Amino acid sequence: MNDKQSKQRIIVTIANRSYTLYVERDKLVEQEPLARRAAELINRRAGQYEVHFESCERLDLQDLLSMAAWDIAYDYLRLKASNDAGLMAEEIRRIDAELERYLQQTGTSPDDAV
Repeated sequence: MNDKQSKQRIIVTIANRSYTLYVERDKLVEQEPLARRAAELINRRAGQYEVHFESCERLDLQDLLSMAAWDIAYDYLRLKASNDAGLMAEEIRRIDAELERYLQQTGTSPDDAV
């Protein structure tokens, strides 16, 4: 199968514009809903900013989309940082348990090691 045949075309709408995206056919069930939810998220955030700043005449659609993009990127980075901290804490717990097992095997108590 060539590259075009291995992908499925889907259309999402962002800010009243249609965009054609291609997703892997074998991952269509997973990727299509994510692509559509991402477009909905952008539209919803831009709409929230539009309502919030409706009295500001200087803002246009590009401003609203830019604010929505920044907001989503900020949330993503904040969640990524907290997830990384969670992974680090999990690794520390694993190392601590391994150290505890070692100390028990050698007959050393944690207080003796200090």
